[in-house]
Amino acid sequence: MFFDTFRKTQQRFERSREIAQILIKYGFDFVVDQLGLSGPGWPTFSIGQIAELRGLSIYVRLRRMLEELGPTFVKLGQMLSTRTDLLPQELLHELEKLQDEVPPFSFNLARSVIEAELGDSLEKLFAEFSPTPFAAASIGQVHKATLPDGTSVVVKVQRPGIERQAEADLLLMQDLAYLAVQRTEWGKIYAVDELIEEFSYQLRDQLDYTVEGRHTDTFRRFMKDIPRMYVPQVFWEYSTRRVLTTELVEGIKLDQQDLLREAGVDTKELAAAFVEIMATQALSKGIYHADPHPGNVMLGPDNAIVFVDFGMVGYLDDELKEQMLDFVLAVVQGDVDAIVYSLLKIGIVKHKFDRPRIKADIRRLLRKYYEVPLAEVSPVEAIEELLLLATKHRVRLPADLTMLIKAALIVEGVATQLDPDMSIVDIAKPFALRIQQERLAPEYLVKQISRQARLLHRLIGGLPVRLDNLLRLFENGELTVRIEIARLDHYVRQISTIGNRLSFAIVIAATLIASAVLLHSKVGPSVFDIPVIAILGFALSIMLGFWLLVAILRSGAL
Repeated sequence: MFFDTFRKTQQRFERSREIAQILIKYGFDFVVDQLGLSGPGWPTFSIGQIAELRGLSIYVRLRRMLEELGPTFVKLGQMLSTRTDLLPQELLHELEKLQDEVPPFSFNLARSVIEAELGDSLEKLFAEFSPTPFAAASIGQVHKATLPDGTSVVVKVQRPGIERQAEADLLLMQDLAYLAVQRTEWGKIYAVDELIEEFSYQLRDQLDYTVEGRHTDTFRRFMKDIPRMYVPQVFWEYSTRRVLTTELVEGIKLDQQDLLREAGVDTKELAAAFVEIMATQALSKGIYHADPHPGNVMLGPDNAIVFVDFGMVGYLDDELKEQMLDFVLAVVQGDVDAIVYSLLKIGIVKHKFDRPRIKADIRRLLRKYYEVPLAEVSPVEAIEELLLLATKHRVRLPADLTMLIKAALIVEGVATQLDPDMSIVDIAKPFALRIQQERLAPEYLVKQISRQARLLHRLIGGLPVRLDNLLRLFENGELTVRIEIARLDHYVRQISTIGNRLSFAIVIAATLIASAVLLHSKVGPSVFDIPVIAILGFALSIMLGFWLLVAILRSGAL
């Protein structure tokens, strides 16, 4: 027990040293200093000493550094590439280039994993099994096989040791994230500890193939409700945490334009069907394929659109889904007031804002993109404008929407290839009309009434506790009341002006009285038996009084 703990501690120390060395190598030595990772005898070479890194931008160096740090950090970079609300576009572009392809591991290792997980020899489990994988990634690789009953399947096998390595890296990432939040401003601003926690959940789900299998089953149940969508069957008797066996479905990938044309496929109709399926998944079912790139989507038998690899799945809860539907309907109808209302309802505007200005900005974006073909719209430019608009009005996008934005951009890219003339209206209008019809259905109305009744019950049930807390604060003298008066600054300036004029008038009156008293005194030199100081006092009073009268007349407040 002691030696095992000592070994793990030593491994974490060595890995920390390795990470620090790579950070220094790519010119991020300031991060090493801020996190306190440097140690005696550690190398101090930096970007200036490595010729191949000179001249590279900080974003390119960051991407190459993640690749050198290994599979766990590559996965982290891929997750961060979805955070369009946090990171600059230049960095997002580099993170999207992160390669998850690594050399496959040997067939003997794959055999040992399968036999250990399924509890029998490979020859008894499968009638045929291809020793050469047709796809390999950092977490696992995929082989074609045939079950004893003749069913063609694909078998995903987890890379030996990857789970142990990922867990060690995740623990180290959590330590580094804690240091970043405690010691640096950027760690606090970006809430690095929360990002690592979110990433840990995602990666652990991807390392457990039973999670992907359950996702696959969930989407397979949707097939009867979503026309043309097809999801392969999971064979659970041949699946575990480290092995996943699913039905083999052959097809043409959606980016293989030449093959689609040779097969006589109407690519415009295919683009519309693909977009509608993805919209239905997200906005109707509340769960969607979060990585719908062409490698995971194909045109299969019977003109079906086949989805594979459900390792990344996004969710929209009922409340957020309803808010997104309202927003989509408002955009389709071009109703600026409804768009602004939807933003308020979705809860991403946290302060008072200038409604006329945000309405003007939304109108501008609608005019720019509403009827424009997707081929003429730059997704990067559109996202940048959206985020600039959000920043301008201090609007924060909910974290649940960042993955949806990323998936939407992928869908947009695929749709553009299939039908360059498709516009945003072409995509959204038919779907929005169907959603409107569904909202008039009795089932939907009953569901909404039930949901509102639950919210009302929750509100009423919580009132006694809230009132008790309010009364306790009042009794203890801890109740703070904040009153905000419209145009308060204007009224403060008016009161200040009145006070200044009153003070000025008092000074003038005091000068007059003093001059009158001095008039009968014999103080100082005199002219015609009148003291000079009294004459000067009267003159000053007249001048100041005339000045005050002119100021009052100019203000129009006589």
